[in-house]
Amino acid sequence: MCVNKKNKFNFLSTILSWGLIIFILLTAGCKRGILLPGDPDNLARDMIYNLDTGKEFTETDISIDPDGREIVRNCIEVILREHATVSQVNELLRSIDGQIISMLEGRLALAIQIPDPGKLDALEQIISRIGKNPIVRRIRKGYIPQPQVLPDIWQPPGEIPDYSYIDHHLAIRAHAAWNAKSAIPPNENERAKIIVVDHFGGGHPDAAFDIFEPYCCYSPGRPSEHGYGVLSVIAATFNGVQNLVRERDLATGIFPGTCKVRIMDISYRTIFLLQNSLLVNIIQADPNDTIVVNHSMGDLFYTTSEQIARQDAIEWIRKVRGYQDWHSFSPGSLESKFIHVVAAGNHVPDWPIWEAAYTSAFTAAALLELVDEDGIPVENLTNTLVIENRKNSPTPPYVPIELNSESRIGGQLSAIGTDVWVLTGPAPSPDSSSTNAENRSGTSLSAPQVTGLIAYLCSIKSTLTPQRLIAILRVTASQMSDGAPVVDAYAAAQAMDTSRKSFIPTTNRLIAQLFQAPVRKAILDVTGTSSDPIPNQIFDERDIELFLWAFDNADGALDYSRYDLNGDGKTGGPTTAKFDLDIDSPPRYVESTSQIIRGEPLSFDETDLTDLDILCYYAYSPLYLGDTNERDNLLEDCCGPTIKSITPSELTLGRRTWVRIEGRNMINVNSVTLDRVASVQNLRVTRRQGEEDVLITAFITVPIEEATGPARVSVHTDQGDASGRITLTNPGAPTISRVVPFYWMPGDPLYWWIGRTLSLQITGENLQGAYEASLDREFAYSGVNEQSPDLVWIDNVIVPIWDSTGEMQSGGIVTLTVRTPQGSAAAWAPLYGGPLTVVDVNPTGIKYNFGTRLRIRGTNLIGATYSADFTMTGPYGGCWQPYYYNSEGTEMHISLCHFLPEGGQGNITISNGFGSVTFPVTLLPAGSQ
Repeated sequence: MCVNKKNKFNFLSTILSWGLIIFILLTAGCKRGILLPGDPDNLARDMIYNLDTGKEFTETDISIDPDGREIVRNCIEVILREHATVSQVNELLRSIDGQIISMLEGRLALAIQIPDPGKLDALEQIISRIGKNPIVRRIRKGYIPQPQVLPDIWQPPGEIPDYSYIDHHLAIRAHAAWNAKSAIPPNENERAKIIVVDHFGGGHPDAAFDIFEPYCCYSPGRPSEHGYGVLSVIAATFNGVQNLVRERDLATGIFPGTCKVRIMDISYRTIFLLQNSLLVNIIQADPNDTIVVNHSMGDLFYTTSEQIARQDAIEWIRKVRGYQDWHSFSPGSLESKFIHVVAAGNHVPDWPIWEAAYTSAFTAAALLELVDEDGIPVENLTNTLVIENRKNSPTPPYVPIELNSESRIGGQLSAIGTDVWVLTGPAPSPDSSSTNAENRSGTSLSAPQVTGLIAYLCSIKSTLTPQRLIAILRVTASQMSDGAPVVDAYAAAQAMDTSRKSFIPTTNRLIAQLFQAPVRKAILDVTGTSSDPIPNQIFDERDIELFLWAFDNADGALDYSRYDLNGDGKTGGPTTAKFDLDIDSPPRYVESTSQIIRGEPLSFDETDLTDLDILCYYAYSPLYLGDTNERDNLLEDCCGPTIKSITPSELTLGRRTWVRIEGRNMINVNSVTLDRVASVQNLRVTRRQGEEDVLITAFITVPIEEATGPARVSVHTDQGDASGRITLTNPGAPTISRVVPFYWMPGDPLYWWIGRTLSLQITGENLQGAYEASLDREFAYSGVNEQSPDLVWIDNVIVPIWDSTGEMQSGGIVTLTVRTPQGSAAAWAPLYGGPLTVVDVNPTGIKYNFGTRLRIRGTNLIGATYSADFTMTGPYGGCWQPYYYNSEGTEMHISLCHFLPEGGQGNITISNGFGSVTFPVTLLPAGSQ
């Protein structure tokens, strides 16, 4: 979490304070809190410092108040007045047997632990009594923050959330749109009206449907599961029970509150009676009502008769627009009074037509090219949306994937209608074990997801015309590789805001007229005043503090929480998503929009924003109405340079790792450091987005002796420091794959001989930190030289010819062991040596100045050296060196050249430390053949 690092203590007061703190801690027994240190006459504000005892509470400390909020009974926060002294504070603490367990320098707020009063009434009495103390400005109860705006069922206390029942909503980012639910009117009558046209027949829904019905009608006698399933996608109870009683309680509507609904049960109605009844309802509705109609039904005969589809489409258009000037849209017609959401339809095997245009008169009126009986073109209805059925990924993070193979195509948008948990009846039967809830699929369930979303959006902003809202949904939808684009609930919700740049002067600051930004105001307002944590429609320093707390604690966890500002399902952390910062409608995502932060412009990429980016942008916007000094203190280390990503996310101890850091708002990078002992080499910075976003690359090596676990990478810039997390891992046990002489080349035989000094090259894995080597016989070496985690040299290795007992060493297979901090690794290696013999020399005559190659055969010849009793003339001394040994030690080769021109007889001696063999050779004179 970002903290204020300023220190206002002077030297003397620091010494006195810490002395008193040590005394208190030593004499406090098992108590974890303290009294306020310092001279009793000193002002308390001068003696408050950063303290966090790490105190945690348990379930036994918590009570539930009448409003359902959790309160810790034995912890309160006391906010002091400026004139409070140390002695007055400690007198107050003693009066309630309290101890300070947390405080922050520069803040006159003390978190105090008190003995558990047992009940909330007793806590209220304590608060009332100490609230009368003249040094107390206010007292804050210990409310536990509730981070979820998801239905309560999804995170009951002590259980792992199961999001699979609402994954269809999560995939279109409804969770993030739900975070703005406080923007909808509290009065149900002021919300958008939904008309659900479907088959019901089973009676009024039970409390599992969160609906407000000023009027309704259900046809008796023909109960159908279909309509109840459709209605539940829109309006199943959003605030489910905390502890699961029945699976029926897990169905969740996309509208986050009580829906204003009219049911049109069409069990006994013809299509034209349905159309007429629907339009009558729309005509008779309040002129201020925003009406959204859901139609998840189809007309099967259109599949075999395109002509009937076109004719019925034209008749429906005439009804909607009226019989004058009906060929095109007119703002005064019913077309501008309601939004019609229609299912694209499901394909039936063996039917030849896949197009959604032939599902019903409603889809045909929106999608087909039409002409009337006189050949005059007819414009499609502009208030209709045809919805295809798409799937979502089966595991979190949930995202839209391919179109359902049974969905008809050619619609205008798609939504998630596959494996949707719905209610299949008005209520469970008393004599049945069924809860009337299960997974269902079809465009019948994708359409109501869009219907409920539209009703939510229209409830936030009722002034939008159907045509404008449909355009927003289509512009904000996510393009897919197949089928129609899929709705994006969060992007559409952002489009409900509009920004007005005018200002109203007040006595102390300028306040923007941003009453047209209800969505952003709602998502930024997560808490209220210090005495009442319920959101108060004001974005201030208390909201910032709670966001930072959530970001730090979650650190990028996938939790779909109340604090997920960018809508990616994760709270805090480096992950990014798009967000419209500068409030365009419909949203436009630009790669560079700026905000003035502490007097300097800071650029933000709307296509690539973290939760913290969004918080920083709005904390310095007119939406912020809190204390600016408190804001600056809280965000001191947060808004400015930031690290977007670090790749890889893990560093192996002892290895030299190439690390890639993507940063933002970094004008000048000075250095990169780790909060462990580490080497950073080859630092390189590549500029992006002008001079603000960068790509940083470097080699980072962390010694093997460091501890594993999380570490912090810091990038130091002229604008401040940015930090991110990386994990240090143990490289694992070392291994050795090969032991060869350091000058060995691939293809050469492996040889290592007794009595000769050389360096051995050890290759393997995880050899970093190697410090010792040993053989399973006597040997000597000068040290271990680590070249890389996979390559080590052992310098000046020698196996003596004679061991310490006077026995002569012999060749064979030896075991070499290398020790590292992670453990030891061993491998075998061939060792050659022993008395040598020569059984054959070819040729026996050496020609003058011909560069003769002499081949010698025998035993133990590996590593043998050569000497001769004749004199070489000329410049070719290198010709005398042995240049080949075979791996069995049975053959060696020597190149000889430029001998005595007159010829003669000579001797060659072969030696290997165990002994030598001398044999004669003939020196042929110059000119001989």
